[in-house]
Amino acid sequence: MSLFPGLTISLLALVGALGGVYARRLRIGLAAGVVLCALLSLGVRDVEGLERYLTPFRLLHDFAPGWDAVRAPGRINTLTSLGLALLAGAGLCVILRRLRARVGASQRRLARTLPATTGAVLVAAVLAEGLGPLAHPTVPPVPAAQRLATPPLFHLPAGFVDDSTYSYWSIEGFPEIVNGAGGFDPDAYDRLRKTAVSFPDAESVAALRTLGVRTVLLHSARAEGTFWEEVARRPIAGLPVEREEAGDVVLFRLEPLPSS
Repeated sequence: MSLFPGLTISLLALVGALGGVYARRLRIGLAAGVVLCALLSLGVRDVEGLERYLTPFRLLHDFAPGWDAVRAPGRINTLTSLGLALLAGAGLCVILRRLRARVGASQRRLARTLPATTGAVLVAAVLAEGLGPLAHPTVPPVPAAQRLATPPLFHLPAGFVDDSTYSYWSIEGFPEIVNGAGGFDPDAYDRLRKTAVSFPDAESVAALRTLGVRTVLLHSARAEGTFWEEVARRPIAGLPVEREEAGDVVLFRLEPLPSS
C-alpha cells in the first residue's frame, strides 16, 4: 500500500519497456534496475532463520558495509520511482506515436492536440486511483490536564509512538517538555527513560528535578501493559512530590531544587 506506485504508472512503464523509444540495452537496464530497487525497498523481515533473507535488503544490511543505516530502503525506493518515471515517459511516447499514426496527416489540428489531451487523460487516471475510502489518521485531542501542568513537563509512558503524540500536543502553548522522538534517541534521554521506569522513587525524582522538570503527567490509558502501569498507585511518602488526578491523567508535581 505504501510502496505501490500506481496502476497507471506501472502500465505506462511496461509499455515503455516493451516499446522502441529507448535503445534496447537502456530499456533492459532500466527495467532490471526498477525491479531490483523495488525488491530492496521492501526492507527487512524481523524474523529468525533463513526466512529473514527472503527480502534481499537483509543481505546488504548484514554483510555490506554502510547499508545498516536508518531508512535506507525508503531512499532506495526513490530510485524505483525515478526508473518508473523514465519508462513511463517512454510509454507515453509510444502511445502518442500510435495515435498519430492512426490520425494521419490529413487531421493536423487533431494531431497537434494529441499530446495535451493524452497528458490530461493520464493525469486524470492517476488522480482517479487516489479516490476511495482511504484511512485517515486522527490525532488524540490534547488532554485538559496538560493545561493544568506547570512546565517543563515529562510525559509517561515514554516511548517512540507516545513521545510523537506528546510532541504534537506541545504545539498548544509550546510548553517545555522532555519527551521527543526522532531517528535516534540521545543517550541522555535513553538513560532517563530507564531511570523513570521506577518512578516515583528517590532516584527517578532526583533525576527529573535535576533536569528542571516540574510536572510528570501519567496517561493511565496509555500506560496499561507498560512499565508505568502501576505508577498511579506507587507510594510518594517522603518524596518532594504532590499527586493530583485530572480525568484520565495523573499529575505529579515536583518541588524545584533550591538552586533553581
